[in-house]
Amino acid sequence: MGQGSRVKGQDKIESIKIKEHLTAKFIGTEIYIFDRVESTNDTARELAKKGCKEGTVVIADLQSKGKGRLGRRWESPSGAGIYLSIILKPKKVVSQLTLVAGVAAVEAIKGIIPPHPPFEKGGKGGIFRVSLKWPNDININGKKAGGILTEGILKGKVVIVGIGINVNTPPLSHPLRPPLSPPSEGGEKGEVKRGGWGVEGFSDELKDKATSIMMEIGKRVDRNLLIAELLNSFEYWYEKFIEEGETVMKRWRELSDTVGRRIKVNAENQVFEGIAEMIDSEGSLMLRQNNGSLKRVSAGEVCY
Repeated sequence: MGQGSRVKGQDKIESIKIKEHLTAKFIGTEIYIFDRVESTNDTARELAKKGCKEGTVVIADLQSKGKGRLGRRWESPSGAGIYLSIILKPKKVVSQLTLVAGVAAVEAIKGIIPPHPPFEKGGKGGIFRVSLKWPNDININGKKAGGILTEGILKGKVVIVGIGINVNTPPLSHPLRPPLSPPSEGGEKGEVKRGGWGVEGFSDELKDKATSIMMEIGKRVDRNLLIAELLNSFEYWYEKFIEEGETVMKRWRELSDTVGRRIKVNAENQVFEGIAEMIDSEGSLMLRQNNGSLKRVSAGEVCY
C-alpha cells in the first residue's frame, strides 16, 4: 500500500485504529485500506471474484473515479471523507440493501454526533439533523452529505454496498483545507483533481447542495471512529433485515425526510409529481399523484 501526500492535521485511516472500536462479528474481519483507488466498489469487485469472505471491507483515502448513481461522479478528495465498500453474500439480491445501508450510516453518524453538538468556530450552529432522502442519499440539515451505491455481481451471489460520507471536507477559509491550485492537466476525464474544489470544499456544481459533518459542526471528526461505528451499525441492521426486514423499513421511514413531502420524481423517462406517501416493504416509493392516483416507483431521482 503506497503512501500518498497528506495535509498536516489530517487523520490517517488505519485498520488498527478502526478495530479498537469494532464490535461487529463478521463485518470488517478483513479490511483493505488504500491511499488511492479508482473506486472502492471496483476494487471490492475484484476481491470478491477472488473469493474473499463475506464482510470484507475496502476503504480508500481517495477515489479518483468515485461513482454515484446513474453514472455520476462522487467527489472523493484525500483526507476529507469516508469511501468504503462492504462485500456481502446474501441468499438473494434485494434492492432494500441500499435502504439498510442508509439506516446504518445515519445511525452511525448520530451515534458519535449528538443532535445539539458543541459547535465550534466555523460551524453553522443550531441543530444537527441527519436524515435519509429516497432512494440513497444521506442528508445533514437538508443538504447531501453522503450516498450509497449497491451493485450485484457474480450472477447475484455477491452484493457490494458502497458508502460515501463527506466527513471533514472543510470550508474555504479553514486552516486545514488543502491549498487552492488549478487542476493538473493530462488526467483522465472525470478524475478528481487536488485543488479543484470550489467554495466550501465542493465543486461549483455541488457547493449549494452538498455539505459535510465538519462544515456543520466546525471541527474535524475522527474518521477511524466513524468507520468503526458504521461497520458496527451496518452489521446490526443487516442482521435485523435478514431476520425480519420490516424492522429496518420502519426505521428508514422514521429517518426519512422524503415521506410526506411534495416531490417530483424522474422515473421511466417521465416526471411524476405529487406527495410521497410512504416507502413500501420492498423499498419502493409510493407517490400520490396530483390526479389522486397512487404511483409505485421502484427506481428514480427525487427532487424537492
